[in-house]
Amino acid sequence: MGQSITFYSPVNHSGQTTLIQGLAHSLADRGRKVLLFDANPQMGLTALIHGLAAEADYSSENNVAWLKEIQKYLTITEYLNGCLRNHKLQKPLFQLKLGAGQIDLISGDLGLFHVEADLIKIFKSGPSPDAQFAARFQYAISEPLKAYDLMLIDTATDAGSLLNALFLTAGDYLVTPVSSTFFSLKGLSLMPEIFKTWLSLLRPFKTTPQAKGLEFKFQFLGYVLGLAERFYAGGGSGEDRAKDWFAQFNLEAEKFYNYLAHSGHAVDKPKFQTIFPDSFPFVISSGGDFISKLNLLSEKEGLPFLKLSRENCEVLDEGLNIQNNFGSYVQSMDKIIKSYIYMAHSLCRLADSPKP
Repeated sequence: MGQSITFYSPVNHSGQTTLIQGLAHSLADRGRKVLLFDANPQMGLTALIHGLAAEADYSSENNVAWLKEIQKYLTITEYLNGCLRNHKLQKPLFQLKLGAGQIDLISGDLGLFHVEADLIKIFKSGPSPDAQFAARFQYAISEPLKAYDLMLIDTATDAGSLLNALFLTAGDYLVTPVSSTFFSLKGLSLMPEIFKTWLSLLRPFKTTPQAKGLEFKFQFLGYVLGLAERFYAGGGSGEDRAKDWFAQFNLEAEKFYNYLAHSGHAVDKPKFQTIFPDSFPFVISSGGDFISKLNLLSEKEGLPFLKLSRENCEVLDEGLNIQNNFGSYVQSMDKIIKSYIYMAHSLCRLADSPKP
């Protein structure tokens, strides 16, 4: 049976969706079978995996074609409603075959709020809500893992989302992406309070010897930092700003880790270093400097960033000096590709390890 990883950040622009896309492709390139849940109503992961992000965002004339493409396949709303209400699932999953590996996607849906609203009604139904929904939600997360090595769940930033709390408590692991902005540090500082609220809310629906419910076995795996190098640009005040950011990050990251470790929901240092031998606990990777122009090229080509070739870049933008091995574009690409290769190898070890 495979492992599930929920990705959650309380702020936008953390690089979470791009991270999941890149990891899925890297894992599939290594012969792994990966299931993606797009549980963010913005549907960013769905657009990226379909290779339609540029059309969805920048070309209104293609919006109808984009929606028609998406509607062919099973959505997160249809999947959860089917599991929670014991309805038969009618549509296929979107699939990408990559050599011996495979990426399957349960697509995002703007109508996901309907599921959230139904769950809230259950909570408001009285002092003893029907707990069957918890067992069915757990089934919705656990059952597919029989056929996959890894499940990666892309959640929304909403700290008040009951669905986010359910994905967390039904899953195996948690990864938190963090962008190197001071706004992201404010979000990180709120994480202990957010998780305390979620765990308190759902604890009555935890599996017991008398009744099935949510497993509550998730373990915090670590942080993935994005854009971490850009603060060093120019030296002087840039370096001072970087040092200040990392000092604050270390402080808030330790607080959140200690809260989860005290609650029994974090991997310890030996396990972290077994999975990620080249990382310092609990930063899985610093990611590298995503240059916005290369991100736009990635969307236009319908490929994950790590699969952009120099030829792709030159065809899409003749002004790019992509042949200079010491240029910022090439260095950025090389570092990010190495980071994804490392994270994918590490997550293969996780996939083959016992469940928490």
